[in-house]
Amino acid sequence: MKYLFILIFITHLLSADSVLNTATTLVQKHESFKSKAYIDSTGNLTIGYGTNIRTGITEEEALILLQFRLAKLQRKLNTLEWFRKLNAVRKIAILDLTYNVGYTGLLTFKDMIWCIEHKYFKAAGNRLLKSLYAKQTKKRAKYIAFLIQHG
Repeated sequence: MKYLFILIFITHLLSADSVLNTATTLVQKHESFKSKAYIDSTGNLTIGYGTNIRTGITEEEALILLQFRLAKLQRKLNTLEWFRKLNAVRKIAILDLTYNVGYTGLLTFKDMIWCIEHKYFKAAGNRLLKSLYAKQTKKRAKYIAFLIQHG
């Protein structure tokens, strides 16, 4: 009787949702979400909704995750007035920097941000190039600084 109710419920959902959305809901019900890696009952290193991470992920899956995280960072950056005022090239540069150092890490670049707020873009790039970040990521930092300066 219990499974009959579930079958009726699933049939009802199918009329409103796609098969994929309904299957997603069902898998979520059976596979509890874990934000950190764990060993499942079969000994596999797993994360999320039962994703075996020992087998790795495809480049397509990695790209989807990257785009999701960049979109999330962009929404957070859009709360900053100075970021919203930037042109597209400079926004892209700051987004790349933020992805690398994190949102909190970005906020530690106080001198660079001050320069950006006052439209001193050459100075902002130079501040970035004098940072620990630039020592650790030489080529990337030079490229990001160039985008900020010449955006």
